[in-house]
Amino acid sequence: MDATVISLTITYLIVFGSAALISFGLTPAIRTIAPRLGALDFPNQRKVHSKPVPSMGGVAILAAFATATAIGVWLQPPLARILDGKLGGILIGCLILAAIGIYDDIRGMRAYSKLAGQLAASAVLVCYGFTISKFTSPLSKTGSIAVPAAVGVLLTVLWVVGLTNAINLIDGLDGLAAGIVFIVSITMLLVSIYRGDFEVGLLSVALGGAVLGFLRYNFYPASIFMGDTGSMCLGFILAAMSLLGASKSTIAVALLVPISSMAVPLIDTSLAFLRRVFHGQHPFKSDRQHLHHRLLALGLSQKQVVFLIHFVTIYLGIIAFITVLIPYTYTFLILIILAMGLVLALKTLAYVEKHIAAIRTKATPPNVQAGAGQTQEKSDSEPTA
Repeated sequence: MDATVISLTITYLIVFGSAALISFGLTPAIRTIAPRLGALDFPNQRKVHSKPVPSMGGVAILAAFATATAIGVWLQPPLARILDGKLGGILIGCLILAAIGIYDDIRGMRAYSKLAGQLAASAVLVCYGFTISKFTSPLSKTGSIAVPAAVGVLLTVLWVVGLTNAINLIDGLDGLAAGIVFIVSITMLLVSIYRGDFEVGLLSVALGGAVLGFLRYNFYPASIFMGDTGSMCLGFILAAMSLLGASKSTIAVALLVPISSMAVPLIDTSLAFLRRVFHGQHPFKSDRQHLHHRLLALGLSQKQVVFLIHFVTIYLGIIAFITVLIPYTYTFLILIILAMGLVLALKTLAYVEKHIAAIRTKATPPNVQAGAGQTQEKSDSEPTA
């Protein structure tokens, strides 16, 4: 192993350790300040925690990520030249989302206002050169086909907004979203090292370390939540990292890795959107039909649900890494197999839910069912905040 590789390895270790220590040390301070600012997450019918919990923990994650990344760039000037100013686009976009997230954690904000902020952050990335410019095509002699600039911009914005909301919506249980982001970060680190995208590796270790330090306080029972401040920024950073890799390779290699490893939150978000539209509801209206809510309803504990989804994410991360080891012409086959497996899993979950619901209905006396129906009808007629 030559001196350059050794130096880069040490840099990664320093960046990872710095991010973890900064996040670990800063989170308790944010936990103390948040209630004074009014950043408390209060329990309601949709949420599973039973008492107010300080929010805005994403500030600690973002501060640790930015500081550790700066340390890495200082230790490795070649990485700064490779990034070529694009790091500024990531940080500016994060600041926009962090400002919106802090306001939402303290005062609350309408969904469309948050969407406008996400679009603004996406536009910043586009201005800094983060765009989808080509698609993988086995039918092309070069292996890829170019897309019109306008189409590339639109796809880039949809990709960034999609991943941003995927992490935001999956953040419903203690340690769930943070653990997923940590696993995906490690997956992208391994992929970036294999492909030689060391600038993506730098961002991956910084993000992974920042999330790991925060997880100490976010695992069940959590003493602080990351809030929209953290969940939106984490999804945004992952989207930017994947686009950074896409600028140097085909879309199949760069984007299928996060698609595969983040299949759980991406599918959960897509199904939530389609479910609400199909039922005539507001597409951004919150409910208790997300995957983690459904698993809780089956009788699993918070810890069991979180560990189960983390295990699935690790499994999907392994599949994502496999996609870079095989010829790109076979990556779509891997994606089809993955999709078939996830559909089978969702169908199985729906069957189990239906079976358990039937058992519970038979076990409940008729008079209790009637009383429950009256209670529910009364509850539905009451005004809600």
